[in-house]
Amino acid sequence: MLELVEIESLVLRVPGVHADDAHGLARRIAEEMQRRLGELPAHGHVHVAELAVRMPVDAPRAQWPKLVADRLIEALSEACHG
Repeated sequence: MLELVEIESLVLRVPGVHADDAHGLARRIAEEMQRRLGELPAHGHVHVAELAVRMPVDAPRAQWPKLVADRLIEALSEACHG
């Protein structure tokens, strides 16, 4: 199990989200990621240069952090195994 994940840079571009809402969204994504770190295999340095997450048009905002975290976990797992 991973003990430390360091994200050097995370840029979220979410159309329709105002700057005031962006901080809360980023915090909820970070909380979801922290909760799910145990899903990642232990590994050294992993680099994911760019990752696009497409949201279903009808996805409720409350689900956005989970959807982004799902895609981040998937990308990090692929990077660890690739």
